[in-house]
Amino acid sequence: MKGLLIKDFKLLKNQGKFLFIIFIMANIFLFFESGSSGFIASYMTFVFSMFALNTLSYDSYDNGMPFLLSLPITRKTYVTEKYIFSLFLSISSWLVSILLRLIFLTIQTSLKENVILLYADPIYLILSIVSLSIAIPIHLKYGQEKGHIIFFGILGAIFLTIFTAIRVGLNTHLLHNLINRMMHHTGRTIILLCIICISIFAISYILSLRIMKRKEF
Repeated sequence: MKGLLIKDFKLLKNQGKFLFIIFIMANIFLFFESGSSGFIASYMTFVFSMFALNTLSYDSYDNGMPFLLSLPITRKTYVTEKYIFSLFLSISSWLVSILLRLIFLTIQTSLKENVILLYADPIYLILSIVSLSIAIPIHLKYGQEKGHIIFFGILGAIFLTIFTAIRVGLNTHLLHNLINRMMHHTGRTIILLCIICISIFAISYILSLRIMKRKEF
């Protein structure tokens, strides 16, 4: 697994210019438009974590998977490494984005106000991990091109379903009460979301193992 991690970090290094540009743009937006810091933090977390999917494409390029599996690497080790690598990218990019956001907001407002704003930041990490949990099995099953289409199709269907339910089928008074209760119990809400996120991540890992074991190269 150590060799696979080194390989993926080398691939990450090769994409350094692109990731560095995103990092610089995020800092510029934070400097001139600190009010959108929440969006910048979520965007950085999502983009950096999604790089794990690019490594799947690089591994498959030019018949690379049969070569990788000819090495002393099992399919389970390969899948485990991808999940560890994607988790590392998600957490590290999330921590960096929070640090940047905190620095820029502290320059303009008080530290107490910033701590309150940062309460919602764990949701960005949770959404990023859930997105990866959906995307990795799909990309392993269908490949990079079809995987992207199916993944974004699923995300679009989820958001459309939520939007439609809110507009036509959901009691708005009940929705407001639910949101208010979640806001008043932020700690419990985040713990519940973390449990759901971990469960989805574990299910995704099991599905990816099954897909990888049955896949022919």
